[in-house]
Amino acid sequence: MATDEDMITACEKANVMDDIAALEYGFNTRIGDQSIQSMPSSFLQRISLARAYLKNAPILLLDEPAKTLDFDGDSAFMQSLQAIKGDTTILMVSHRPSHIKMADKVLVLENGMVQKFGPPEEIFPQH
Repeated sequence: MATDEDMITACEKANVMDDIAALEYGFNTRIGDQSIQSMPSSFLQRISLARAYLKNAPILLLDEPAKTLDFDGDSAFMQSLQAIKGDTTILMVSHRPSHIKMADKVLVLENGMVQKFGPPEEIFPQH
């Protein structure tokens, strides 16, 4: 249901447009079945992020979204989050300090129990 323009915008936000352009059939390349196993995990993660950006949902749930991203991919990810912050409620599980610092609130769990909750600067004060 997405337009070409919508797909390009989402792929640019996810820093995957150059990779798609390099594919033999661009956006018409079939990804799945056996072909997915030969593709880099960073590329597949950025495709997943592009799909999430495409929806423009009021709530975005992310579980370790940058786990397989390289530095450039993570930088693009953080810029995209910063751009939608305030318009979209973002719930994210992450261990990366750079992601935690972007949060309005941080919830620290230990053995399924809440240990800390509050702004990042209160949860992880600078020493």
